Amino acid sequence: MLIVGFIGAPLTQNVFNLKEAVIMGVIFGFLFAAIIPTITAHANKDKSKFNKLK
Repeated sequence: MLIVGFIGAPLTQNVFNLKEAVIMGVIFGFLFAAIIPTITAHANKDKSKFNKLK
């Protein structure tokens, strides 16, 4: 997220803010860590605990 913020700030005519980039990185990291295992378990039809959410 630091790289995205560093590149995106000039493109949106904003100033790069390290604190905001770190906070957004943590939020998206937790979201992806929670969502990706669920999606892959449903796609693979394995016997993991994530596949038994229905």
